[in-house]
Amino acid sequence: MRHVAKKVVGIVLIVLGFLALITPFSPGSWLMLIGLELVGLRLLLENRLRRWAASRPGSRTEKVIRRLLRVKAGESASTAEKRRRGNAS
Repeated sequence: MRHVAKKVVGIVLIVLGFLALITPFSPGSWLMLIGLELVGLRLLLENRLRRWAASRPGSRTEKVIRRLLRVKAGESASTAEKRRRGNAS
């Protein structure tokens, strides 16, 4: 149920953000970015960001991306999720 509610809120925020983007005097287009994150923009960009970080080993950019994704080098996203769930329980 929580997963469905998160998707619904994400879609509503995307729609509101898009409407704010096409209206000339409305400064709420940033809602679209929040909605995309809730819906799962991370899933679309995760592999691309991981490859980009791997091409710059030891750099500050690589460390920031790894921290944002919260994934250790060489670890798959599903393994990282299982590890996080195991630590939280």
